[in-house]
Amino acid sequence: MQRIESWGGVFRFPLNLARIGAHLLRLGHAVQFLDLQADVRSNLRETLLSFGPDVCVLSSGFPSMRVDSHTAGEIKSILPKTHVSTFGVAPTLLKESFFQSETWGFEVPFDSVVVGGEPALGYESILKGDLNKGRRIVKGAMEKTKSIRTQDARYLFNHSLYRSPFTGENATYIEGTFGCPFRCSFCVVPELYEGKFSKRTPEDIVAEFKFVLENNDVSQITLWDEGTTFQKSFIRELCDGLIELRKSKNSKFKNFIWTTRSTTSLLDEEIVEKLALSGLSGITIGVESFDEEILQSIEKNISIETNQNAIRLLSKFGIISIGHIILGHINDTRDSINKTILSAVGSDLNFAQFYCSVPYPGTKLNRLATEHDLIRINDLTKYELSNPIMDTLGGVSYQDVGRYRTAAMKRFWTDARWRRLNKLIKHGHGIGEARREVFLGWRSKTGALTAANSWNRAAKYGPFRRAEPLIPGVAESIGRSV
Repeated sequence: MQRIESWGGVFRFPLNLARIGAHLLRLGHAVQFLDLQADVRSNLRETLLSFGPDVCVLSSGFPSMRVDSHTAGEIKSILPKTHVSTFGVAPTLLKESFFQSETWGFEVPFDSVVVGGEPALGYESILKGDLNKGRRIVKGAMEKTKSIRTQDARYLFNHSLYRSPFTGENATYIEGTFGCPFRCSFCVVPELYEGKFSKRTPEDIVAEFKFVLENNDVSQITLWDEGTTFQKSFIRELCDGLIELRKSKNSKFKNFIWTTRSTTSLLDEEIVEKLALSGLSGITIGVESFDEEILQSIEKNISIETNQNAIRLLSKFGIISIGHIILGHINDTRDSINKTILSAVGSDLNFAQFYCSVPYPGTKLNRLATEHDLIRINDLTKYELSNPIMDTLGGVSYQDVGRYRTAAMKRFWTDARWRRLNKLIKHGHGIGEARREVFLGWRSKTGALTAANSWNRAAKYGPFRRAEPLIPGVAESIGRSV
């Protein structure tokens, strides 16, 4: 869903594919994994001919769909009888229209898609059926999510390919909870998980921490879910288990660090202190905006006060705060966007990702944006969080949303902020110059995940000329940067 540059040019451990592999291995199927992005040594043709799979499963996304579809076609040309399938946000949101060339502007040669938040169970169903049956949509049920042991498939992966964007050290992902109890208007998660929420036991999660630390040569772990802190009793037990693990004499357990995500309304001093003691080095928080009316309009149970309190507490306990901020919410005005950018710049956030509001199909935001004729980009391969897609009801054009984002990145990332961030990074060598350039380079680029889908922003929008400043004092620098 995002270009690799958005997180320092490093690849993430493919957690969903690991879950699919683990479940199918347990059912007795032979499974092989090939990373066509991260592994420069990968060879699709040789792997297909030597392994001879009955089913090929490709991960896909909106911005990468042109390349994903090309890869599916390549598989078909090599092994015409192999069933080729995909899963994830795009097919789940689009359903039947996913297969239509009119949706994308090109052919999508998949035999099936699995929709919903747990694709592993959908692939169990596909393998039990007729693989030669026509195109179909299969539901990935949620009932058995907690019983899938990702560690059963981790031997399939080259873990040296997946690294921390901050330190460059080997890192991996573990799932903690599934779904989300909230229904934010802009978010795809309520559609992906059908509004359901479930979680693993803290003991099970700690056991997998121990497994990957012992077996996968990693020292950094991301607990990947929509919000680890949804339930305080859960996070207390998890932190207690991780604190005990860190007391081990085994150096692999003593020195690990981890990261996770949270909504700002659920972080209080007791929880943040527990997280710090358990080895949490950074946490991604959904700040979204620093304007109270905008926060109320997106139906997320946070406020300016909860945002500021969370940032203050994380700073107090030495945890890196990674803020996700969206510009161009449907009700955003120039004043609310200016307020958000200046508040973020003036805050103690250590790291900020500034995103554009993307009206993904199937979301409430999409329905509202369509009703008010605000969507200006209909090419779904451009639906990536660095790309401006829609105008706002507050009178901000989609072009200016993109310019605000460029300005926000420029204002936020000062040399002083980089120095403060580096002081917080305990492992590795901090944000090196090369990786820093990747992060900063993301601020001025738009386009999709691959070169095949890239587009020239300057050619599309033309030079930026505006009488009134977007952010007071920086109008001229914005004009030169676009």
